[in-house]
Amino acid sequence: MKYFILTILFFSLLCFPVLGAEASEELKIEEILVLGLTRTEEKVVLSQLPFSEGDYWKEEYRRWTLRRLQLLDFFAYDPLKVIVEPLGNENCRVIVRVADPEVLYKEPIEFVFTKGIDLLFRQFNLSLFNPGGMGSNLYFQGGWGNYQHLGITISSPIGAGKGSAGGKIYSNSTGFYDERGLEFKGEYRGWFYPSIRLTGGIDYRTGEINEEKQIIFLPRGELYYNNEFRGEIKASLGVPFSGEDLFFRLQGQVVREFGPLVGVARGGFISGDSPPINYQYRLGGYGTIPLRGQPVELARNYLLGTVEYHFQAGQFIPIIFVDGGWYSPGGTEGLITLGAGMAMEIPLGVIRADLGWDPVRGTTNFNFGFGHSYRPPF
Repeated sequence: MKYFILTILFFSLLCFPVLGAEASEELKIEEILVLGLTRTEEKVVLSQLPFSEGDYWKEEYRRWTLRRLQLLDFFAYDPLKVIVEPLGNENCRVIVRVADPEVLYKEPIEFVFTKGIDLLFRQFNLSLFNPGGMGSNLYFQGGWGNYQHLGITISSPIGAGKGSAGGKIYSNSTGFYDERGLEFKGEYRGWFYPSIRLTGGIDYRTGEINEEKQIIFLPRGELYYNNEFRGEIKASLGVPFSGEDLFFRLQGQVVREFGPLVGVARGGFISGDSPPINYQYRLGGYGTIPLRGQPVELARNYLLGTVEYHFQAGQFIPIIFVDGGWYSPGGTEGLITLGAGMAMEIPLGVIRADLGWDPVRGTTNFNFGFGHSYRPPF
C-alpha cells in the first residue's frame, strides 16, 4: 500500500499540465543586442538564448532566457533583463541586459556576510566567477567540523545548459556512521523549456563506511518544473563494486502556494533490504525533508506533507506550520509536528528560525537556517 501511495504521488506530478501555450507577439526579431558585459564574451550569452535573429518573438522567451542566464551563476543579481523594442514594420529588437560581477563576488555585502557564516559553521566556500570571460566558474569548498572535506568544482556552459565536474576528499561523522574517501562528480543541466529543467549526472565514490570498503558508481537524473506549481523528481541507480547489491533511489516533491498558504507533498523510496546507510534519507530538523519537532533519523521510504501559513508583516514574516507523515523504518505509526517560526527578508535572501513540537514523541526542536524550507531553487 505504501508503494502504491508513493507511485500515485509521482504520477500526479507528471500528469499536471506543464506545457502551457503562450501567444506569439508576431514581431520578427531583426536584431539582438547584449549590453553590460565587461569581461564575458558575448557568445557565452548568445549561446543561452532560445531564439535568434529572424525568429518571431514569443513572450515565453523572456522567462526562458532569464532562467538560463541565472543558471550560469556568474552574472550580478541586478540588472538582468530582457527588453523587446518594436522597430516598426512588424520587426523588433531584443536587448539582453546583464552585469558582470567581480571575480570574487557578485555583491560586496554578500561576500562579507557569507564568509562570516562560513567561519561560524567551520567551513569555507570560495567562488571565482567567470575569471577567463568564457563562462566557466571555479568553486572551492572545505570544512573542518564534523564533516571534514576539501573539494573543487569547475562549471562551464555546454550549449544551452551548464556542465560541471569536480571532486573532493571527505571525512564525515554523523552519529549514524563514519565515512571517508574520495568523490568525483560530473553533471549537465539546463532549461529545455521555460518551465522545465533537466539534469543528468554521474557520481563516483571510493572510500570507507564504518571501516568497511565502499566503491559506488551512481548515474542520476532530475526533472524539475516551475510554473503554476513547483515540482521535482530525482532518480538514481547505485552500482556498488564492493560487495553490496544494486539499489535504486526515487524522490519527489510538489509545492503549491495559495497566497500566504503553502502546501508541500514529499515522498521517497529506496529499493533493497539493506541499501548503503550513507545513501538513505535523513529526516528531521530543518531542511528539504523536515519533521521539525524531532531529531534527525534515517529512513528508506517516506511520505510527508507540510502546510505553512505566512503572515504578511513587512520585512519580518511570522509563520505557523504543521508537518506530518510516515517513514520506515521507525515512523510507521505516523508522526506530526506543530510549530511556529519567523522569517526575515534581507538583500541576500531569507533568514529563518523555527520551533517545532512533536506531540507523538513529546520532543521539541529549534532550527535556524537560510531560505524557506519548502522553496527549491528557481
